[in-house]
Amino acid sequence: MLVVDDSEILRILAGRILAKLGCTVEVARDGEEALAMLATTSFDLVLMDCHMPGADGREVTRAIRERERLSGMDTRVPIVALTGSIQVGERSSCLEAGMDDYASKPFTFEQLKELVEHWTAAKANTET
Repeated sequence: MLVVDDSEILRILAGRILAKLGCTVEVARDGEEALAMLATTSFDLVLMDCHMPGADGREVTRAIRERERLSGMDTRVPIVALTGSIQVGERSSCLEAGMDDYASKPFTFEQLKELVEHWTAAKANTET
């Protein structure tokens, strides 16, 4: 799993929850670091902060989807938006950018557990 968030506290919290769920976790502090990591490593799931300095989560997701398209990949990494924003249209904006799901911050153990179970099961089903 890759956790992309500019907040160290949220990277640590998500990392600890994911580790308790038995996941191997890597973290990126910003979108550029995430893109570099995704260029060399495959992840089962990406948890993407929507509002980061520099390239925000939507821009990074668009870049990931374009990279997948250009490479001719028949599968794509699931990307779940993480945002503290309560603006109307936030969810649809994330989905339009190519994200697969949406979770608001602060998130709970149960919320992350459900997301991980859902998206890892969905990915496993597309690979068989």
